[in-house]
Amino acid sequence: LGGIHSTLMPECITENPRLDAVCVGEGEYPALDLVEALEKGQPYDTIRNLWVRRKDGTIAHNPTRPFMEDIDSLPFPDRELFDYQEIIHTDFDLALFMFSRGCPYRCTFCSNHAIREKQEGPYVRFRSVPNCMDEIREVTTRYKVGALYFNDDCFTAKQDWMNEFCSTYKRKFKLPFDINARPETLSDEVCRMLKDAGCRRVSIGIENGSEQFRRDVLNRRQTNDQIAAGFEACRRAGLRTKSFNIVGFPHETPAIHLETVELNARINPDSVIIGIFEPYPGTKL
Repeated sequence: LGGIHSTLMPECITENPRLDAVCVGEGEYPALDLVEALEKGQPYDTIRNLWVRRKDGTIAHNPTRPFMEDIDSLPFPDRELFDYQEIIHTDFDLALFMFSRGCPYRCTFCSNHAIREKQEGPYVRFRSVPNCMDEIREVTTRYKVGALYFNDDCFTAKQDWMNEFCSTYKRKFKLPFDINARPETLSDEVCRMLKDAGCRRVSIGIENGSEQFRRDVLNRRQTNDQIAAGFEACRRAGLRTKSFNIVGFPHETPAIHLETVELNARINPDSVIIGIFEPYPGTKL
């Protein structure tokens, strides 16, 4: 088992006898080490990042290796494992990409603040722009695609990288793309650059409309004026917007939720996503 749950709650291996091993943190090289050990008939209960159930029933709790710093060295996702053309078709002709790992923010409801503590080294890492362009080229020449979705946690988190990406992308590709961003990173200059490069929509997390609740419970410290300014900058640049919201947080009341409704009415996004809070084991909330 790998992913967020096994990273934040590796103890789940003790609760489920059907699990032979769980991965804590990034899994590419632990998985490679595991299959190579299995292929050679070698022991695999000392592989870093893995908790392994031994034959005698005891659990090996191995330490983690540092975060990968050179994520350009990884191969592109193997989209041939599935009918990726059908996946694109059923997702509004969108092809999905991620060009970074980690998030610089520490929202209490999100897994990022907890995952970053599981391994050593830099947590937020971006691939080089040429590497990103190579993957886009591979996908858009192999599949019929109508638009691209760059699903990084915050596409606008690293200004110099975004500047290089936008200037390079508009020279090489004409397909429209969508991104995710934090509202306080969206100035008029940034939004004009995104629009000029081919961006059509920006998805922005609000989560809750109360400044005090966001600050005290969610560790999100932007003001409502900053949120509104981000949406206004998108609108002035001709970018469509989507707001992400969550209902059902601990300590949330109907009156606090009404502030979320009122803030959405103020910013008037083109579309709205409303999620129900689900507590991830291992996170602050």
